[in-house]
Amino acid sequence: IFSDKTGTLTRNRMEFRKCSIWGNSYGMGIAEVRRRVLKKMGLPIPADPVPPPGAKKTPHVNLVDSQLETVLADEDTEEYRHCLRFFLHLAINHTVMCEASNIPDIPVAYSASSPDEGALVYAASHFGFTFSSRDSTGLYVNVRGREIKVIVEADFEFTSARKCSSIACRIQWPEGPEEFVVFCKG
Repeated sequence: IFSDKTGTLTRNRMEFRKCSIWGNSYGMGIAEVRRRVLKKMGLPIPADPVPPPGAKKTPHVNLVDSQLETVLADEDTEEYRHCLRFFLHLAINHTVMCEASNIPDIPVAYSASSPDEGALVYAASHFGFTFSSRDSTGLYVNVRGREIKVIVEADFEFTSARKCSSIACRIQWPEGPEEFVVFCKG
């Protein structure tokens, strides 16, 4: 289950700055909510962390934390498997459309109906889980260099009544058995 809290209602934009995966918090600096609290209390607001020189730049992503990259580099750990699920969820459970990118080093551009959906899909791509296309049966995601097919069995888009979106799908891994997964976001 994935849940987000954003400033999209007040500012109509979102940046992916922090996440918590399997009880581990990633992303240095403070989130928008904490900024508002500090401002209201009249306390100084710390500067945003500066990415290291040569760090990857992706639209709508401002997460600075080398620990997450370290986790993603070791596929043999349980922590990696939880990160894999988290970023797969971001890359699969959405209504975003792909477009050709004119930004160097960004493989695709995304068109989203809401700023938070776009930021979440860009975040997945930033960390190597790139939603690359959609067809009548499902979608394709490049998972850190491996192309997978995701066959959508059922898709329940976000509504104001449900307050979440869900997708039931079959993931076809190139090196292993097909896997049935249900993701819920909201």
